[in-house]
Order: sequence, then structure tokens, then C-alpha cells
Amino acid sequence: MTFVHVVEDAELWQKVTGKDEVRYDSKRNEVVPENYIKVAEAIGKPLATITVSPAGTIVRRDDAISQFNPGIGMLLPQLPQRSVKIGARWYSMEKVRVRLKSGRVQAIQIRKQYKLEQVKNGLATISVRTQVLTPVSDPKIQSQLMQRLQHGTIKFDLDEGRIYSSKMELDERVIGFRGAASMIHYLSRMTETQVISTGPRPPCSSTAPSDAQDD
Repeated sequence: MTFVHVVEDAELWQKVTGKDEVRYDSKRNEVVPENYIKVAEAIGKPLATITVSPAGTIVRRDDAISQFNPGIGMLLPQLPQRSVKIGARWYSMEKVRVRLKSGRVQAIQIRKQYKLEQVKNGLATISVRTQVLTPVSDPKIQSQLMQRLQHGTIKFDLDEGRIYSSKMELDERVIGFRGAASMIHYLSRMTETQVISTGPRPPCSSTAPSDAQDD
């Protein structure tokens, strides 16, 4: 399956201790805060053309615009290769790049754990949690990594073979990322809900999890 990734609108906010809160709603605000200029420039434009396998693995990605991944959202979850029972877990491996104090870039190995929590009314509820596998003790690196984590739940429509809704939340703190007395608190929430279309439904061949068969 190949699709084009486009962000139609965005509502963003940022609060830094000692500074005024910054908010931006692309539907309402004509003046764009400096922090969100790049985001505003990308809204409504094709960001990438992506080809995925039936299990949700990205096999090709052509980015039209350089993108920052805040870690709280995903284009598609990694689905199991075969039917699974309630409570089954499966994993996907990824590498994220962080910048060291020396200026060099280091690859950090992470693993996303998926778990089939329940199947009800044709919707499979899947929990997602990111695990950092590479040992990291440097607070500066930890402060970069925490923006790439994903913790939350996905509801997958088994009949349609697509995401029905998702909710990702992060509440992470790192002490000492910029001196012994410094602390960064990263709080974010991203929700996605399927938009109901009145037009004809396109065919879909995605593999979906089920509780009907053994692992």
C-alpha cells in the first residue's frame, strides 16, 4: 500500500518555566509564533510518500519536507505477522540518532512493544510502549530520547484493516541535562480519530490481529 502523508491542521502549545506560554492553532491564528513557523509552512503540503507492507512495516519513504519526529504519533503500528491471542506481545526494532556533547551523532537502539489488550465490537485495542535498549546515563542524551518515546493505545478496525483511533501520552522528566540544577519536563498528548467519509471505501488488505488463534 502506498499513501501520501499530509497534515491538514495543527493545534500546538509550549510552556517553558519563566517564559510566557506559546500557543498556535493553524485554523484560527494568522500570526505564527516563531517556534512553529516550520510547522505552519508544512501544513496542507505533502510531507512524504510512503509504501508499507500489509503488516505496517515501512518499506520505502520519500520525504518531500525534512521532518521532526516528536515521538508521540505514528503513521501506522507494526502488526503481528500472524493471528495472536489476547495478551500476546510483539515487537519492532528501531534506531534513533542523538547528538553528543562532542557534536558527533550516536545511534540508540529502541524497541516498541505492542500488546493485544482486547477485541470488542470489531475493534482490537493494542497498547504501545517504547523501551530503550542501549544503556544511556548521560542526561543530555536522555533529554533527546524522551521526545522519541511512544506510550499509549491504538484501536484497530479489524473489518476495515485500518486505525480507528489512537492516543499517545508522554510525561517524562530528566534532571541535570544542562547542569546539576537543571530539569526538563516533557509533557505531550496526541490523539487521532478516524474521519468518517461518505464516499466509497477503498479496498484494504492489511493484516489485523485476532484473538481467534494461537500464537
